[in-house]
Amino acid sequence: MRWLLLAAAMAWPGILAGQTVTVRSGEHPEFTRLVLTFPEPTGWDFGRTADGYAFRSRQPGQRFDIATVYDRVARDRLSAIWVDPARGVLRIGLGCDCHAIAEPFRPGIVVVDIRNGPAPANSPQEAALDDAGATLPAAVRRNLSRPRSRPADFLPPPARVTIELPPPPATPPLVLSIPDPRAAALQDGLARSLSAAIAAGAATPALGQRRPARIDPAFGPRILSESSLPIDTPPAQLRVRDPNERPAQVHTVAATAACVTNERLDITSWGSNEPAALQFAEAHSGLIGEFDRPDQGKVIALVRLYIHHGFGREARNLLTIWAAEHPERSLLDTLGRLVDGDPAAGAFTGQQSCAGPAALWSVLAAPGPQLPEGSNTAMILQAFSALPPALRGHLGRELAERFLASGDPLAARTVRDMIDRAPGDAAGTISMIDARLDATENRPLEAEAGLDGLVQSNPALAPAALAALAESTIQRGGTPPPETLTALSAMLQEHRAGPEAPALRHALAQGLMLSGDHDRAFRVLAPGDERTVTTLWALLAARGSDIALAEMAVAPPAAQIDLLPGATRMAIATRLARLGLNQVATAWVEPLRHGDADILRAQIALRDRDGRNALRLIAARTEPEAMRIRAEALEQLGDTAAAEAAWLELDEEERAHRQRFLAHDWAGASQIALPSARRLLTLRRGTMTDPVDGPLTHGRQLLDEARETRDEITAALALQPQP
Repeated sequence: MRWLLLAAAMAWPGILAGQTVTVRSGEHPEFTRLVLTFPEPTGWDFGRTADGYAFRSRQPGQRFDIATVYDRVARDRLSAIWVDPARGVLRIGLGCDCHAIAEPFRPGIVVVDIRNGPAPANSPQEAALDDAGATLPAAVRRNLSRPRSRPADFLPPPARVTIELPPPPATPPLVLSIPDPRAAALQDGLARSLSAAIAAGAATPALGQRRPARIDPAFGPRILSESSLPIDTPPAQLRVRDPNERPAQVHTVAATAACVTNERLDITSWGSNEPAALQFAEAHSGLIGEFDRPDQGKVIALVRLYIHHGFGREARNLLTIWAAEHPERSLLDTLGRLVDGDPAAGAFTGQQSCAGPAALWSVLAAPGPQLPEGSNTAMILQAFSALPPALRGHLGRELAERFLASGDPLAARTVRDMIDRAPGDAAGTISMIDARLDATENRPLEAEAGLDGLVQSNPALAPAALAALAESTIQRGGTPPPETLTALSAMLQEHRAGPEAPALRHALAQGLMLSGDHDRAFRVLAPGDERTVTTLWALLAARGSDIALAEMAVAPPAAQIDLLPGATRMAIATRLARLGLNQVATAWVEPLRHGDADILRAQIALRDRDGRNALRLIAARTEPEAMRIRAEALEQLGDTAAAEAAWLELDEEERAHRQRFLAHDWAGASQIALPSARRLLTLRRGTMTDPVDGPLTHGRQLLDEARETRDEITAALALQPQP
């Protein structure tokens, strides 16, 4: 009896922790999603109530954690959510003309979607759920939209979905076992991550019929349907997508014939848990056989061992010397390059959507900082988690950087956690990813503090950290100090042939441009690097000095101009026009063929006193800026009547009445709002003032009249257009 009590006492904390059902939420354009994560698979009931819907677990004593439901969703669909204290039923109130559908997603995970519009005909989930508790309290019924009343003769549809648990064994064996707390923590983390992904819409079950899963009758719930028939269609696949993407961009995970097979990329099996020195000693033993001929099988095994431990250059050298004609040479050579951070697509071109480890290596082999289009994020993360710990720490930063560049910080954080859980010292890599996450999530000061610490304490990561530190300073509107630029220049010289050289060159070029050394930035560092070229010109247009802009834009390197996007050319041309460099601005905007470019060309024509060309460029345009250009062009051409009508259309009466003054319509021009102009136009002088006696008094009178005449002429000249 005492050992039974001991076993119960040891299991009691786990029992308490396993009674909570976590409820997460996610907002989507067509529906609001609730994801219920159970501690273990159990049965449940779902149906209509007088106030909306109710969800009831068949496991006694379970409670629902709804504390964070409204952190991610509004109250337009899910207007209220409440747990009945007497019966423990989860009550759901609706704030729209919509319906709810509950579906099992995985054992222990149930998805409830609140969708717009009426429920499907004969939906079994529209049947009333008996004994669901009292109605919602007034505190949560403020925005509740009550469901439409049913007719008196309403009968539930005959087909109902039933969740049944298998009966327990008659004499269950008593097994005393202490669960591994690490396994329990991992299982809980996986369940929470999956429920968060479902709530965010990153993983959704495909719609349509699915073949019933073959589950051991002794495990988990069985989902039965009284009217179900055998289905011969293949099982639906899991659709994985970025929740920020449009629905048209959703792709289905599927294997293709072009993918490198999983067996050829089982890198974990290429090594063992023995010390690395012992593994290499055994692999070198018997490598050269009779007549000094290498054993091809042992050579390939040694190459794979090198890759397993992250020695890419050694693996490639061994292939070149002893296995140049081996069928696996191309694949292993590409892996060796990728392990050393040298992108080379090779055997993995276009395999980023594969359902296997090839997706991971294809992403690492792709050029550019972002993930290639159609990348299978779920499989990439799965393949990364299966790598040996040394490779995870070695390749994790590159993979996290690609996820961040593609706008997926959640995946980057997942990579960071996978590295952190692996044995070994990867503190520098984790700190680097943390700093990049801080920068992505708009915490630049925290990011720069972490990067500065890496520059001071981690020689291996110092080049990348220093480049990222300079980039962060520039992105928040600052200019890197001279000592940072000096350190960047020295590190670029030291690592000019290494994988960190592009990032160092990119950061140094931006810093030099903002510091006044734009000629070196554009003509020495930028050539041959499209990313640096486009970034420098965009930065010059936004923050460069007028002198630097004029010097570079008047005689730009021809090879660089062809790389610039239209938005950058437009920004440069606009600044040049404001500086009065109309001819240069026209050359920059000439290749562009869109509405904004025509507006800018028309403004340049006005500044060149070419009103006719300005009118031609904005013909048939009706936006306010085009109408203003039209009025100024008509005024410039002397068509006062048309200009007056154009200004009146813009509700600028003062400019319109000015046209009457220019047309010598003195009566109409008297409506001008300027007091000085009205005084000038309404002034009537019959005769000159009678002269007074005395030369001094007469001279003072003449001075006063001259001063008054001067003021009136000045007011009149102010109404004239500028030449």
